[in-house]
Amino acid sequence: MAKKFLIAAGALAALVLAGALSLRILISPEKLRPVLQARLEEALHRKVEIGNASLSLWPLGLGVERLSVADDARVRSGRPFATAESLLVRARLLPLLRGNVEIESLHLRKPAVELVQLAPGAWNYETLGAGGGEGASGTVSLGAIEVAGMDLGVTKAGSPRTLYSGIDLSVGAFTEGRPIPVRFSALHGELTGAATLTAPPAPAPKSLDASLRMGSVRLLAKGTLTPREGGTALAIDVTIPKAGITELAAAAAKVGLAFSPGMNVKGSLGGTVAVRGTAGAPALSGKAELTGLDVSGGQLREPVRGSTIQLEFTPSVIRSQPFAIATGGTKVSGFFLVSNYSAATPRLDATVWAEDADLGGLVRMAQAYGVSAAQGMTAAGDAGFHVRVHGLLSAGAPLQVSGSINSRKAELRTSPSAQPIQIEQAAIKFNGGTGTGDIAMARLVSEPFPLTNLSASLSMRQGVATLDPVRATLYDGQFEGVITADTNLTPTRVEVRSKMERVDSERLIAAATPLRKVLTGALFSNADLRFSPGPGKDDLAKSLNGTMSLKLDNGKLLAMSVLGEVGKVAQFLNKSNPVQGQVTPFLGLTGDIRLTGGVASTDNLALNLDVGTVAVSGTMNLVNESLNLKMVTTLSRAYTEQMGGTRVGGYLTAAVVNQKGEMVVPTLISGTFSAPRVMPDAAAMAKLKVQQIIPGLAKPGALNEGLGGVLDLFKGEKKEQK
Repeated sequence: MAKKFLIAAGALAALVLAGALSLRILISPEKLRPVLQARLEEALHRKVEIGNASLSLWPLGLGVERLSVADDARVRSGRPFATAESLLVRARLLPLLRGNVEIESLHLRKPAVELVQLAPGAWNYETLGAGGGEGASGTVSLGAIEVAGMDLGVTKAGSPRTLYSGIDLSVGAFTEGRPIPVRFSALHGELTGAATLTAPPAPAPKSLDASLRMGSVRLLAKGTLTPREGGTALAIDVTIPKAGITELAAAAAKVGLAFSPGMNVKGSLGGTVAVRGTAGAPALSGKAELTGLDVSGGQLREPVRGSTIQLEFTPSVIRSQPFAIATGGTKVSGFFLVSNYSAATPRLDATVWAEDADLGGLVRMAQAYGVSAAQGMTAAGDAGFHVRVHGLLSAGAPLQVSGSINSRKAELRTSPSAQPIQIEQAAIKFNGGTGTGDIAMARLVSEPFPLTNLSASLSMRQGVATLDPVRATLYDGQFEGVITADTNLTPTRVEVRSKMERVDSERLIAAATPLRKVLTGALFSNADLRFSPGPGKDDLAKSLNGTMSLKLDNGKLLAMSVLGEVGKVAQFLNKSNPVQGQVTPFLGLTGDIRLTGGVASTDNLALNLDVGTVAVSGTMNLVNESLNLKMVTTLSRAYTEQMGGTRVGGYLTAAVVNQKGEMVVPTLISGTFSAPRVMPDAAAMAKLKVQQIIPGLAKPGALNEGLGGVLDLFKGEKKEQK
């Protein structure tokens, strides 16, 4: 018995194997490939391109590596209407044996589809399968369609493209007059739906019976779609049975649509809406209502509660009744309407206001409703506002803002590790333009720069805030310029073009860099700088880029005595010629600085001392404090003679005396700002001994001439004598 079973099983296996080999011999995928391509083009009436084909025995069909379907000829997006990573075509056996393809179903893997609105009432998908012209071989059916992992791009007229990912879809085989089942899921399975579409012969209307579900909230739609010239006419009634929104809110938070993850959201949603008009220009009538809204949990100290929010739909506008949202003693009220909503350019008009509100409460409200900019933010203080936002909801048409925001005193942190932003007596008035207005503040402290008596003109556009002009007091001096902050970047990128007068240089350097006790003096500067403030001062210094021209009057170098270090190198210091202190007082300091990643470089920094001048070139790292500088000190004739002239110990080895009787000492500076190391510059000294051409700077009017001669040393050039 067992022997007979084994013989029978072996015979069956041999038969199956023989059948498979026969199918592979009889059916040539590469010969069927152009047939399949032509069949798809005939069905879709679009140009179709497919990749290499292979035979699938179970299920029986053709596997295709890639698929591309051309878009409507009127679309100029540069993208095909549809693409797919792979395609499995299930086909009937007998036609395959005859070298033909009769499609039972299509299975698309990771497709991408582009829906483009050509004009109000017209979309690119509506011409699929339309026409065909002469030579069309009658009715063509694609059978059932299954889609997995679809990306759907939607571009409405006058609006930017929106991308939806992770969509699964199945559509039953189309048979005229019979119901076509449709099922889909999106938002990673959080949104599911089912529909039945019945399409009798034209011009009879198509009937639709559909349902969508997200959490426990359902949307039911039933009615007809009638193809007409100028667009498909709609007669659909939509019902949202009243249901709790807890699961809906959790699903929305999970996919980033609304609310914050971990929040406990209560409330009920329901409504009825009649949809008429056309697919391209629907007209709505009805009402929807959200009641009992209560958000708690997370970082909320107290629940955020909302009054009943009622939406009214009419053929011309979608309007909300006035509503209020409150937490603790903080309440925000508002209302809005959207007019011309079915056209390519709908218009928004919204107003929100709060009186003497707690700023921390406002931030917590925003966090509860999932506003991304508020996540991680903390705040304290007071704020009041009355703001109207209105304008076209279309690409390239920024909204207009009018109203005001006021605060007596407030502190804001954008993240737990961020430095606080402190304001006092602030008033922002929007002038009705596209995010423009005026700012006045008694005090604004945004580390590392405290500004007082600030006044500025503000403009906001697509996440970029510009203050132009801005005027304020900064470290006992005056600041004037333009500040631009791009909040689309993380961290925020700030650009500053400024003019500063009599700013305390010591406090400014300490605020912007890790350096301490480097320089004092009243700073006059023109700067064009870019930086990205981070949680630490090192982060700001590392991000510094740009240029700065500077001038300081009557200041001090705090970390080094230039005369003391030069005296050691030239060996003119003794008990009878001491240099008092470890600082360098100067009458003036001028030069240009280039900043790249927190490294400052210069080739024309000059100090004017009471006994001579100092020229400096090289680099200074503002982050790790390292120095790589060349310094040439030119001492006046009187001071040179006082120190011993040509009788100093370092004469002709570390110093020379030029034709004007001035001592010239070239040196190199390394080490750090806090511990500089000064040594002779042998290479520059060799040139000096040969050239002997350093012009004097004893007279104030000869400053430019003297510096030019010194800089020639750095360049290895000989200045022509006159």
